[in-house]
Amino acid sequence: TSPGGQVTAPDITPPAAPGNLVVAEDGASVSGTAEPNSTIIIKAPDGTIIGQATAGPDGTFTIPISPAQTNGEALEVTATDGSGNTSPSGFADAPDSTPPLAPENVVISADGTTVTGTAEPGSTVTIRLADNSTVTATADSNGSWSYTFLNKQTEGQTLQITATDAAGNVSLPGSAPKQIVVVEP
Repeated sequence: TSPGGQVTAPDITPPAAPGNLVVAEDGASVSGTAEPNSTIIIKAPDGTIIGQATAGPDGTFTIPISPAQTNGEALEVTATDGSGNTSPSGFADAPDSTPPLAPENVVISADGTTVTGTAEPGSTVTIRLADNSTVTATADSNGSWSYTFLNKQTEGQTLQITATDAAGNVSLPGSAPKQIVVVEP
């Protein structure tokens, strides 16, 4: 019998999906664990690569991403081993600290009974009436919203309109709450 020979089997097994994924509070980096020494790629929701680095020998990583993600984006993270096998995707949700834009395209019906406009989809639109009371509407998946008043708004009242997203961020002060002056028909 001859001495034993050695052969190396090909590596065709992809690594496990990266785990323990966390996006930093400022949205500027992603940390987690993956196969040691694998190449980690982080993609924005549109598929753009926003971060790439190598996991450490212990499998941990913290990778800067650019631009920072601060609007609740779902980031895709994969690991590729030295043989070119790519893992299934892992996902990490960025924090949402970005206020929505102020409602736009605001129109009040000629009879003063309805106000309509657009805002961030799913946001809560708050309408502050002249007497300082508030009413709300919800923007649909396209961003459209409307509200029908119990009392007509036809005496030149000023309505202040803001949008609040699911994370509780209110329209940017710089974008201003929308000021609508109702003109008597």
